[in-house]
Amino acid sequence: MTNETAGIGEMNFFKDRAIYVSFMIAFFSQAIMFSTVLYLPYFVQGVIGSSATTSGAVITPMMLGLLLSSNITGRLVSRVGKAKILSAAAFLIMGVGALLLSTMGVKTSYASAILFMVILGFGVGMSMPITNVNAQNVAPREQIGSAVYGVIMTNSLSDGFSGLMMPQLPQEIQEMLKNTQVITNPQTVATIRSQVSELYLSYFDDAYMQAKTVLANSIHDVFLFCVVIAAIGFVCALFLREAPTTRSLKMIKGETVKTVAIMDELPNR
Repeated sequence: MTNETAGIGEMNFFKDRAIYVSFMIAFFSQAIMFSTVLYLPYFVQGVIGSSATTSGAVITPMMLGLLLSSNITGRLVSRVGKAKILSAAAFLIMGVGALLLSTMGVKTSYASAILFMVILGFGVGMSMPITNVNAQNVAPREQIGSAVYGVIMTNSLSDGFSGLMMPQLPQEIQEMLKNTQVITNPQTVATIRSQVSELYLSYFDDAYMQAKTVLANSIHDVFLFCVVIAAIGFVCALFLREAPTTRSLKMIKGETVKTVAIMDELPNR
């Protein structure tokens, strides 16, 4: 048997600020995305009153914004660098998106929720290619795979920890979420309301609105915590050491384009 010095990841990565800060940025951005994807459908179904299918589809606009910004930012950071500025801007946009999501209440429309999701998704998408490109460009050639794996592993750890870090919904709200259509399905509400005496209809309507308000306020805390995470990520981005970009050297007519890393421009760590 052979003994590997680093069976999972290279420990020297944690001595390089360009790499370990990239891991931290990946961790915080993934935590924001995972928490939003987890809790926003609850809000759309339980507060706005959409069906389960529609509440799940609300994530689609976020992913479209994520893909668009990821593609644009990936090209920018590969050609001109500026990873620190782009990372800080990404967390700033994520913070704005999470703050807008935290303002949602019982009167929030489906269109507003989609708009807020697109804003947050755009910020998350900006941070994704930065962590990969920055880690790849600074890692030694023989350790590029380990650097990419480190980013992926950080994302996986973030998915697990974000569920623990987020504020837990009250037990009564968790029970409500098992059957949200009891308070949000118009037909179900109308059926229950028809069985209530006219003397108590006003009490029923008040209780109905209070139930939706309690659910909205509980999920509000989750999005507000995402704002805090975005602020922490913004501070981390300010400490990111930018790796050198890559430049393409085009050979004379018809020859293959070669990409050469400017490793000589690396400052002393």
